Amino acid sequence: MLLTESLKKMKVAFLIEKDAFKGNTFLPYKPVKQGRFSDKTTRKVTEFKKRKVIKQGLIGEISPGVQIGLVEFERTEKNVLASIIMTTPNGLVFKDFPATYVDGVWSWRADDGGEIEPRLFNILFVTKSKTGYTLGLEWIGAERNNLSVLQQNGNTFYSINQSGRYITY
Repeated sequence: MLLTESLKKMKVAFLIEKDAFKGNTFLPYKPVKQGRFSDKTTRKVTEFKKRKVIKQGLIGEISPGVQIGLVEFERTEKNVLASIIMTTPNGLVFKDFPATYVDGVWSWRADDGGEIEPRLFNILFVTKSKTGYTLGLEWIGAERNNLSVLQQNGNTFYSINQSGRYITY
C-alpha cells in the first residue's frame, strides 16, 4: 500500500466550540479518485489567474457543477503556483499556494520533488452559509499533515484555523 493511502486512513478530528458552525449547513461530499475539470472551467481558471494551467485533477464533488480540485500553473522562473479550486454556481473560489521551485528537490512541501498532486489532499467537510462555503482541508506531506479550515470570501478561500500533525515512520 502506498504511504499516502495509509496516511489517508488515519482519522482526523477537529475540536470546536459549540456554536462554531451555527448558520452553516453541512453538505454531502464525495471524494473523486480520478477526474478533471471541464475544458470550460480550465479556460475560466486560466483567464482569471492569467497563467496557463499545466496540471489539474479533481479531489471531490458536492453536487453536479460544484466540484473541488487542484490545478498547477505554468512556472515563471522559480515561482510556482498551485490552487485548490471550487466551482460554484456563482463562479470559482481559489486557495492559492505560491512557492519557490528549488531544482526538483522541493517547492510546496519538504521532499515533494517540486510536484503537487490532488491525491495528497482530503476534504474533511464542506459547509455552506449565507457568507459562502467553508472547507475542512487536509494536505498530506512527507513530514507533516497540514489541517486547515478555509472560509470563502468572494472568490478566495482564506484560512480561519490551521494546524498539523507530524508523521513518524
